[in-house]
Amino acid sequence: MITRQGLADSYLASGRSREAVSVYKRVVADRERVLGPDHLGTIMARNRLGAAYQQMGKTAAAEQVCERARAGFERVLGPRHPDTLRSRADLARLYYRLGRYGDARVLLRDTVDRLERTLPEDDPLIRELREDLADIGEE
Repeated sequence: MITRQGLADSYLASGRSREAVSVYKRVVADRERVLGPDHLGTIMARNRLGAAYQQMGKTAAAEQVCERARAGFERVLGPRHPDTLRSRADLARLYYRLGRYGDARVLLRDTVDRLERTLPEDDPLIRELREDLADIGEE
């Protein structure tokens, strides 16, 4: 599973999203079967599958998979964990790409608020998300 995850990551990084999706699907299925749906490795693989769908332009599939990953991160790691907050930010960016500006704004604003209570003020992710909020029309 680890080797296939690495292969899928390489495909995604090199823009070969179709191959990445194919391999990530198998990785997620295997991890669910062996480790369970709430194992952190399964959730992380699901999140990467969502990224591959986004890269491929399959936004409906990406939204479904990313939302499931976000829910898994919140359930397993808690609502203030940096990985949970990063997954929320990814989902907000997807909403923005889908033209769901209000949903993106609300989710980003809440995520920034949580990050400001969790990470140092000058954390790069906080700065990046503030810029995203400014692009949407806030900040």
